[in-house]
Amino acid sequence: RRGLLGTTFVAWSLGTGAPSRRSRTCGTYPSHGVTRCSDDAGGGKGVILACVPPTFTETAPGLVGFKERGDGMGFGAVEVSALKPHSDNVVCCAFSPDVDLCCTGSNDSSLILWRVTDGWTARLAGHFSCVTCCAFQPGGALLASGSADETLRLWDMCEVLTSESSTPKADEVSIELKEYGGAIQACAFSRSGKSLASASADSLVRVWSVERCAVLRVMHGHKSWVLCCAFSPTEEEILVTGGGDGYVIVWHAETGQCLTRSKVAPKLGTSREITCCAFHPGGEEFATGGEDRLIRIWRMDGEAAQVLKGHK
Repeated sequence: RRGLLGTTFVAWSLGTGAPSRRSRTCGTYPSHGVTRCSDDAGGGKGVILACVPPTFTETAPGLVGFKERGDGMGFGAVEVSALKPHSDNVVCCAFSPDVDLCCTGSNDSSLILWRVTDGWTARLAGHFSCVTCCAFQPGGALLASGSADETLRLWDMCEVLTSESSTPKADEVSIELKEYGGAIQACAFSRSGKSLASASADSLVRVWSVERCAVLRVMHGHKSWVLCCAFSPTEEEILVTGGGDGYVIVWHAETGQCLTRSKVAPKLGTSREITCCAFHPGGEEFATGGEDRLIRIWRMDGEAAQVLKGHK
C-alpha cells in the first residue's frame, strides 16, 4: 500500500494501480533519504519513518513522523519532537503492538526504544556491527534485531521496560542467536510469534523456534543475498522472501518447501534486486519493491497481478 525510495512517500490505490497521494521530505530535510517505514498499530492512521541524517550532529532529526492530512490531499511530514538521533544512519524501525513504543536500528550498532508520548528512551547495545533490521513479536513481549555481525538477538521487553538503566546490559535482557555465514538482512515473526524468519547474505533463509532459540530449518532457493522476508498475516507457515538474485519465493515454513519461485524481469538499465516485501492484511496477495523502482503486487500462485509505477 505504501512505497519508499529516495525521499518520496507514496500511498497507492490498488484499485487503479496509480499513486493516490505522495509527499517528499526533501523540502524540510534537503539531503535525507528515507530507508524503512513502519505502520503504527492503530489502524494505519499514522506512520513513522526512519531517515538517514545528512550529518551526525545533535540537531539532525533522527525520525520524521507522517500523518495523513485532514483534507485528504496527502501526508504531512512532522519532525518528532524530543527524539535525538543515532550517531549514524538510521536504517530500520518498527512499532510495538501497543502503538506507544517504537524501535529504531542504526549503523552505530545500537537500537533505541522511543516512547513517543513522554520521550522516554532506552539504548540497546548488544550488536558489534550495523543493525540492519528489527521486528516486534505480535504480542509485544519480544523484540528481534539482526545485524551485519551475523547474529540475531531476542530482547525481553519486560526486562527492558522495567530496567532501572536506560542502557541495560545485553546479556541481562537479550539472547543471542547465531548460526550464520553472512550479515542478517531482514527478520520477521510469524502470526503467532512462535517462529522467527531471518534472511541473510549467505543466500539462505532460516526459520527459528522462538521458544527453543534454535534453528528449525534452513531453506535453499536464492542464489544471492536474501534481502527481505515477511510472514503471512493469516496463515502461520506461509513465508515470502526476496533477494538480490531477483527471485521472489513463497515458502511453507514448516516443511521448508518452495511453493512458488518467480523471477523479476527488471527495466533496462536497472538492477533486479528485490529489496522489500509486505503482505496485504487479508493475506491473499503481497507486494514487493526493488531496485527497478517498481512495486509489484503478487498473487499467492506466484503471478504478478499488478505493477505500480511512480517512483523515480
